[in-house]
Amino acid sequence: MTAMTLVCSALAGCAAAPAQTVPTAPPAALVPTATLPTQPTPTRSPPTAAPSQTSAPAPTTAPTSEPPSPTSAPQPAAYFVYPKPDGSLRRTDGPGKPPIALADPSEPGAVPPWAASPDGKTIAVVTGVGMWNRVSDAKPELALWLVGADGTNPHKIQDLLPPQGVEIIPGGDAAFNLLPALTGLQELAWSPDGALVAFVSDHENQVDLYAATPEGIVTRLTDTPALEQGPRWSPDGGKIAYRTTTGFGTGAGWGDVGLAVTARAGGEPLFVMSDRKLKSGTEAGAIPEMIWIGPDTLVAGLWDMRVGNNEVRALTVSSGATAVIFAQPYSALSWNEATGQLAIAGPSQSTIEFEKDRELTPGLYIWAPGAATTTQITGDPVEALAWSAQGGALVYSVEKVGKRPGLSLWSLGTEGDVKHVADTPAHQLLWSPDGRRFIAEATVYSRDGQKLAALTGDNVLPIGWGPQGLFYYTLAADGQTHELWLWDGEQSQKLDSGLDRTERAAAVFTRP
Repeated sequence: MTAMTLVCSALAGCAAAPAQTVPTAPPAALVPTATLPTQPTPTRSPPTAAPSQTSAPAPTTAPTSEPPSPTSAPQPAAYFVYPKPDGSLRRTDGPGKPPIALADPSEPGAVPPWAASPDGKTIAVVTGVGMWNRVSDAKPELALWLVGADGTNPHKIQDLLPPQGVEIIPGGDAAFNLLPALTGLQELAWSPDGALVAFVSDHENQVDLYAATPEGIVTRLTDTPALEQGPRWSPDGGKIAYRTTTGFGTGAGWGDVGLAVTARAGGEPLFVMSDRKLKSGTEAGAIPEMIWIGPDTLVAGLWDMRVGNNEVRALTVSSGATAVIFAQPYSALSWNEATGQLAIAGPSQSTIEFEKDRELTPGLYIWAPGAATTTQITGDPVEALAWSAQGGALVYSVEKVGKRPGLSLWSLGTEGDVKHVADTPAHQLLWSPDGRRFIAEATVYSRDGQKLAALTGDNVLPIGWGPQGLFYYTLAADGQTHELWLWDGEQSQKLDSGLDRTERAAAVFTRP
């Protein structure tokens, strides 16, 4: 029986997760702030000249003909957003087009948190001074701004620090908790309808979760002494999940980590995950993954100090039920919205060797909402995986200790559904938006597993695809900074250089 048959059999006996409608009268917001913040016209530095565009040598393997695209729908336009070393935020559309400044320079080392609206036309960004560079003499200032994706109409939505300001003392509570909550761990999140952006702020003398409209109306969603972090909207936009903790730690881990869900308008939590005890006997110290798989159901990946990613749970908001999906350490999770399947990469070989007192089984596992157990696709130690956007294929990487290490491609609904692609494992896997190609580290493959190209450069780091091609970083010749490139399917061109950070960079798609 093929792996595909096994999964179809498992899905056939699974009841769908119950649908949950959004209450017509959600709980009242806590201490709403309905004033429209002043919107000063900021002093903006003119966009700098476009960086030099250098053509890279042709890929070592010339592109070959590709199979027909799995989808005939036209692909939306896209642009790429990335941080600069001076603390600014930049947009590029590709070679020959001048870059667009989305946020002015702030201070060296700043990496502004940002998020694009669902239609890609507005950027929310947190920027300021004195919060990233701890040796800075500048008075700490921090605020949430909105700006058009074309760089126009920048306006401040909300100051994030209390009116009296803060003093960031090295080793102090503000340095360990307030600073990361508002900067490095700040995760902005737009609601699916683009009407609200969620963020964390301390402007009312307590770190809490807020939501703001594009017009600047701010509503408080939580009112607790705990620190909130990482908001995630439900698919219908009726709820928002977030992590909670009493402290981000000084090296000993987070304190009293938890997960809560509140209604769109705030109020008392609809769900609180307070049980930190794992099946392994340890306690969860962080929650690295929170994935909505329906309007009422979340998947949470739990982490502990001993092993790392150590358990996967399904959480039902309306009933408060919690079910363990996977009681072993896991390497990666990926949700397939198109087919309603969760792919789980099980324990790595290094984890198995470390946890000698536990009976662990590596492999690739599939779970569907309502299923009592997972279905194993392969017993080899899988470390990385990625679904295509259309959900019809999964690429995964097996460690060298497996029976057949390297890359494999699982095509759903295809006879002989698993195909070995390469003998070399890869930790970076990324599909093109049309599902016709994927990249594994520095090698590009077609949808049917044929090698198309090998990108040149040191430490190739793929970041995002757009209709214009693949955006990726390489390590510069100085061994310290990075260069940004675009591969258009035939050659690579340099878009920028002298970049010191690669996080918080992404391709953004636009829609009418």
